[in-house]
Amino acid sequence: MIRAASRCFLRSCVRWTKPESARAECRAVSAAAAARAFGYEPKFIAVSTDANVPMSLGIPAIAIGSGASGGREHSPDEYIDVAPAESVRGMTVGLATVLAAAGGISK
Repeated sequence: MIRAASRCFLRSCVRWTKPESARAECRAVSAAAAARAFGYEPKFIAVSTDANVPMSLGIPAIAIGSGASGGREHSPDEYIDVAPAESVRGMTVGLATVLAAAGGISK
């Protein structure tokens, strides 16, 4: 499913003039497909994350959430619920995204 979704958008990815832009868009499409496959609705938003470091160096990057719920981000009262089922499901999205980017998922 993830690989198929990535292939569906591959034509739109190659419209970019810079190869790194096409690869970055394809990775974002793969991440979104992985999130949907595991029951999440992907959100493409601009926020401060660890992806800021590579992006500041001109390296395309995406950040994938943990799947856990929480609140009050970046405050002294920040919290996260790391229930095993949701955490594992969230980590699976990240792993599926990496595998899709490496060409390791066939369906």
